[in-house]
Amino acid sequence: MDYSLVESCTSSKTYEIIVKNKRLKLEKVAEALSEVAEELAKTPRFALYKFKGRSISFFESGKIIIKEVEKKEAEEIAEKLLSILEKGGAFI
Repeated sequence: MDYSLVESCTSSKTYEIIVKNKRLKLEKVAEALSEVAEELAKTPRFALYKFKGRSISFFESGKIIIKEVEKKEAEEIAEKLLSILEKGGAFI
């Protein structure tokens, strides 16, 4: 999957996963993550999960934000998450 990982806030160690030309279907995100993450909040355009001890926000626009994490861990989380989401059919 073609994506980039961008540090969006240096003071809070926040990284954004930007997947090229893809949007997220939040219902499919919920299904894909049901066994591996805890859902904390959900609206029609946004969902917040706890995954690997980290707070991760998913937006229907395709943006995924990982909070309070070092770059190496953000890279590992991005690879795992994108694989799970792709297998679960969460990208449109």
